[in-house]
Amino acid sequence: MKPGEPIGVRLGQLIASRDGLTLTAQPGARVRVATESVSVTGVDLGVTRKQGGALDGRLRASGSMNKSGRVEAKLDAEGFAVGPWIEFAQTFGGAEAASSPVAGTLDAAVTLRGTLRSPAIAGSVHFRGGQVKSLTGVDVAASFKTTASNVSGQLDARWQAQRVTAQGTIPLGVRLDGSKMRLPKDRTLPIELALKTENIDLKALTAGLGLPPLKGAVAADASVTGTLGQPRGKVSLAVTGFAGLGVKPLDVQVGVEAQAGVADASVPVERRSTRV
Repeated sequence: MKPGEPIGVRLGQLIASRDGLTLTAQPGARVRVATESVSVTGVDLGVTRKQGGALDGRLRASGSMNKSGRVEAKLDAEGFAVGPWIEFAQTFGGAEAASSPVAGTLDAAVTLRGTLRSPAIAGSVHFRGGQVKSLTGVDVAASFKTTASNVSGQLDARWQAQRVTAQGTIPLGVRLDGSKMRLPKDRTLPIELALKTENIDLKALTAGLGLPPLKGAVAADASVTGTLGQPRGKVSLAVTGFAGLGVKPLDVQVGVEAQAGVADASVPVERRSTRV
């Protein structure tokens, strides 16, 4: 081998076992070390059980970094059966195995490009066919993206004809070099956040999650717009037929608008037969 010539290593199969569970890194991963860069490709992980065979889902990863600090990395999680993987993590971490309260399938992907000082990160997560305790039909999709100047993302969660959505963009640059993240000094940069709920049934939600019983229908709509220096906020919340925890049925409506230190609010509360 000549001086300065890149070094390449192809990894064989790697196996780690504990309490009947086996973590396997498939053969074929490669590590390449050169004067100007280091890269890893083809990492492929899976898990099998002594009883029950392979767990659904695979984790694949690759990445590289050069001398100037530029980074490229990718991580993909495909078809993860969430419940068995939670049980696997408990057992492999030394905890006593217990039945997972969560079931469903998870897909996720994350990419990283740029430098540690100014990275561009994008990711997505999709939890489908889900069940949390006895709450069924759970579907959650989320995504995010960061740049040198802002962070944006969105969320869409649904279960049993109920829904929560959220989205937003804030002027905050993400850094991975250990430096503290601070809001920019430019107070004219825009900000946008929004949250909305649809058909939230407290009785079904608390029963499904095993929480103290509540009743009522909830509708909420909240937003923040404007700039860092002049934000504007608005919140609208309506709870119909709220009852539970010793509270007799009542209706609550909350409306708040605020801008640059000035706020206007209304909070009417009504019993089913008497206004409070």
